Order: sequence, then structure tokens, then C-alpha cells
Amino acid sequence: MRPVAAFDGETGWAGVARHDAVLATLRAFAAGSGVAKVTVVLDEGADAEATLLECTPDGTVELTNDERTYVIPPEAGGHVAPLPFTAVRPAPSSSLQADPVTGEIVAPVGAVANLAGAVMSLARGLGGRTVASIDVPTAEPGRLLTIAARDGDPIIVAIGDQQFELPA
Repeated sequence: MRPVAAFDGETGWAGVARHDAVLATLRAFAAGSGVAKVTVVLDEGADAEATLLECTPDGTVELTNDERTYVIPPEAGGHVAPLPFTAVRPAPSSSLQADPVTGEIVAPVGAVANLAGAVMSLARGLGGRTVASIDVPTAEPGRLLTIAARDGDPIIVAIGDQQFELPA
């Protein structure tokens, strides 16, 4: 885990609370998707540094901005509704196989397309040049399938160090 900044009078909860709808959205996505982690590089506008948010299925979020990382526990945050995104139909990790050498993925029909569509929906829903990605467990312990998307760009699938564009 990265070093965690203490909340202070300068940043405090206000710096985190302005992302309350994003936190709620990432938590809802992570809870219902069967993924190991949801990561977002949130576009904060042309004159601002992007914010990195990483959410695990238990609802813990790490928020990094201005080289400071805050760990936001699942119980923190208001009762804000998540932003809309395409529902994810989780595929059991035992049904996903990924070969990092060949890039071959063996999965139930439509599983990867469903996950890719949901990640793109998340990126679009958060707006701007936001990048969203998910790490999906596979049948091979410790091997994750990563799917990343940004509106207007091809969807990228990564297995280990190998990256592949999904066909349009």
C-alpha cells in the first residue's frame, strides 16, 4: 500500500467529499461485477491534475491527487446515489482463462464483451477523458485480465505485460 496522507485542515474531507458520486459509482460497480479492482483516472478538467481512484469489492477506495493518497473506508461517505452505468453480468473467474503469450482468452460467449462494455460505460459516465479499468480474476490464481477504456479510444485488454486492442 502507498503511504497515506493524514487529513488536515487544508485538504480534509472536502477534497474527498467532492468525489462522493464517483466513490458511490465505483463502489456499486465493484460490488456487483465480480472484479478484483476498479480503477479510474478521473479527468478533472484542462487546468487540473487527474485524480486516481482505486476501489476493491469491499468498498475501500484509495484516492490519489497531488501526490497524496487517502484511504477511504467502506463506511465513509454519504448516502449518494451512484452515477448511471451499464450493469455488469459477472463471469465466474473459473470460467476465464487468459494466455499472456498469445493473448488468447477463453471465456463464456459474450463475457469479455459484457465486461468491456461496462468499463466503457463507466468511463463515459464519469466524463471527459476519464480512463476506467477493471482487473478481473481468471482461473489461474494471481493472473488478472485487465480491461481499460476511455471514450473515443479503443478498448484495451491486458494479460500480464501484453496489451491488445479489442476489435471494434
